[in-house]
Amino acid sequence: PASLLAAGALRFDPPLPPGHQEALHGLPLGLLTKFILPASGGDRLDLPPFAGAERRVVEGETRMTFVAWPFGRPHLEGFLGGDHAWALEREGQAAQVAHAREELVRLYGARARRAIDWDRALVSCWGSDPFSLGAYSYARPGAAGARAILSAPLADGRLVLAGEHCHPDLAGTVGGAWETGEAAAAAVATALSPGNG
Repeated sequence: PASLLAAGALRFDPPLPPGHQEALHGLPLGLLTKFILPASGGDRLDLPPFAGAERRVVEGETRMTFVAWPFGRPHLEGFLGGDHAWALEREGQAAQVAHAREELVRLYGARARRAIDWDRALVSCWGSDPFSLGAYSYARPGAAGARAILSAPLADGRLVLAGEHCHPDLAGTVGGAWETGEAAAAAVATALSPGNG
């Protein structure tokens, strides 16, 4: 991710050009914590598959959203982003799961405590993962062109960065990462093919 390159966790020798280095700092990673909350029995909280559940919040409160039983699977998916997601991740998984439980109880009462198998809840920890340090890239104000700069080939086409942070339209998606990876591989293969240098 751009966050690791910007932090110097990986270094290039010779260094990346100044434009690339500036672009890396223009695309930090935000955090969107994802929760998988398995059902503990047959209660589906009267929600059909893919129904959304969230409560109206007032200024200063944090909104957590849920998607019910995707594709009929027996789990809820939860999403929490922003500063509150970072703070809860620092507190640990028990605090993250407790927050999700509190939010569902606000929506469905004690029924939510019984409908979910809280001991089997899974939580992404991308913010503390040393290989990511966040979830998805976002462009700082004035840095929208950073994605194009980072995807420009270097070293006569033999080095091309790829990832969701490099895609002009699909940033923040697996599709964006995949497409830029394919494009980077094709560019490098062309650069290394006989007759190109």
